[in-house]
Amino acid sequence: MSDRKSEQKQRLDRISPSFCAAKWRQVTIDLVHGTTHSCHHPKRHAVPLTELRKNPAALHNTEFKKEQRRLMQDGRRPPECSYCWDVEDLHKGISDRIHKSFSSWADPDLENLAQLPWQQDVAPFYLEVMLDNICNFSCVYCTADVSTGVAAELRRHGPYSFETQNSRSAEFADRSREKSLYAEAFQAWFPTIVKDLKIYRLTGGEPLLSAETWRSLDSLLELGHPQLTLSINSHFSHPHALILRLADQVTGLLREKKIEKFELFVSLDTSGLAAEYIRQGLQYGKVLENLRKFSSLVPSAQIVIMCTFGILSFGGFESFLADLVELKKSMPLKLDVSILKNPDYLSAAFATPDLVDQLRTSLSFMRQDRQAFADYEIEKVETLLTWICAQEGRSDIGRLRVTFYKFIHEFARRQGRKFDQAHPEYAGLLRACKSSCLDLLTPPPLDSASGVGSAAD
Repeated sequence: MSDRKSEQKQRLDRISPSFCAAKWRQVTIDLVHGTTHSCHHPKRHAVPLTELRKNPAALHNTEFKKEQRRLMQDGRRPPECSYCWDVEDLHKGISDRIHKSFSSWADPDLENLAQLPWQQDVAPFYLEVMLDNICNFSCVYCTADVSTGVAAELRRHGPYSFETQNSRSAEFADRSREKSLYAEAFQAWFPTIVKDLKIYRLTGGEPLLSAETWRSLDSLLELGHPQLTLSINSHFSHPHALILRLADQVTGLLREKKIEKFELFVSLDTSGLAAEYIRQGLQYGKVLENLRKFSSLVPSAQIVIMCTFGILSFGGFESFLADLVELKKSMPLKLDVSILKNPDYLSAAFATPDLVDQLRTSLSFMRQDRQAFADYEIEKVETLLTWICAQEGRSDIGRLRVTFYKFIHEFARRQGRKFDQAHPEYAGLLRACKSSCLDLLTPPPLDSASGVGSAAD
């Protein structure tokens, strides 16, 4: 732990050993499903319509979230924040509680938050909102309620033939009526908090395919302010015309001083065919090309690569890091690694030792190039490795491997892509999965077209 991080943790613990500024000043709101959470680790919870009708600020200030704030002020640990407690307890490490609380949008406000009554409504400084769920991809760990691309796959092929924690369930409700109620509340609330915002982030779905995104960008010409950072999530595997449209819109907002900065968050979980397997519809080379084009048109834009690291990210990860080193030479680019935990059968919790060794090699690659990778980028991968190693001995590893094995067979049948073509490094894991199938008396699928059996034998 660096001296700076140690000092930050001590400062935060003096306020409360369970305190985290994200619970007050950060929020992710899903207007399609009417859910909210602060920080991506806790599960989203519903915004009750009974609360929303009385108070549009309930999009962020639910009674449930206020109770979690009370626990933090009292020095008690909210159970929903277990990821950070696990990291801090197991290895005395720096969890995201510290990273988030000392972000630029949170740090100056820490002592003020500690004094606020826990039941008081607060305006977020960091607002992330899902305006729409339109998406043309069918990513392996996504769900039908978040992506119309996954929904289309399930309508074509039906639900998966085994238990997948509802992540690929065909049962997804039409929530258009509820969506309109949450959207109306957001439209009423947003003008009241926009001047407090430091970061406004649009997510999806795929935001660049949604008319709601472009309407929101247009509204910033009236509501924006010169200290605002605008951020957009995207898979960025689009035709050039859409990239040019975004560049033109952002350039106008910067020129008119309706925003101070622009950040582009691009989703990539590894490189090449492995990345395209994880995100069905992705063209890895096109994403890199689009990044170079956009950065040349909006050179002040900060690019952040979002890597959601799961079991399928090991293959090609070092090549992925090498590609980022090249991109960093021509643009301001950061890597942000988060841990995929749901669905659990796609998490890295059941990685075999050979895959873990590959990640260690990738981490060494980062440590050896301190000019390319900042300390916080390296710390994120260190935390990832720490978490994976801590999963060894879990009682459910056999179940996870069996479910993963079934999933990739079914996914290959639907998508027409052989697993071993995209993931040649996974022979050891596939052998372990077949062994788990035998141990649990679960016969493996007999479908050579999936390309799974040949790699495992």
